[in-house]
Amino acid sequence: RSRSKAVRWRLSGSGWSRPREREGSLANYLVNLGRLEEALQHGRRAVLLDPGSAHARHNLSLALHESGKLEEAIQEMRQVIALAPRASVHCNLALALKGQGKLDEAIVEYRRASELDPGYADAHGDLGSVLAEQGKFDEAITEFRAAIALDPRNANTEYNLGTVLSKLTKLDEAIAAFARASE
Repeated sequence: RSRSKAVRWRLSGSGWSRPREREGSLANYLVNLGRLEEALQHGRRAVLLDPGSAHARHNLSLALHESGKLEEAIQEMRQVIALAPRASVHCNLALALKGQGKLDEAIVEYRRASELDPGYADAHGDLGSVLAEQGKFDEAITEFRAAIALDPRNANTEYNLGTVLSKLTKLDEAIAAFARASE
């Protein structure tokens, strides 16, 4: 789950005419292959070539996150947000903060992601999961339902909703959510 959430932002476009684009793209590709040390080398090189590039810094942050270097990843993600705020980067930052057990800070970042892109279902679903982890079940249900409204085919969110509803002994609603999750 961590890798699929962390690796969200891929470089777009067909031309890799600049060295930092090649390095950043290679870093991202290597992360997907699980070759993390090489990914870190190429990610760092891309940032050295263009310190003001949000793409280069984001690719480095993903490699750092996947390598378990959460504090460094968080620092890079904060720099990416300062350069080019994006909902997906706020979600990645929230995921790294959650990995450090900083759930309140993760919630803030998920909310920022939702503010930047109200239609970003993952921000709502992930926020719901953190709220549920904190025992804030009513708030979690609200976020899960918002995510489902935006992405009705997300089985994981339906399952998470069913889990929270069952904890609240709303069994008929939980069963319905589990049924939708299995469709």
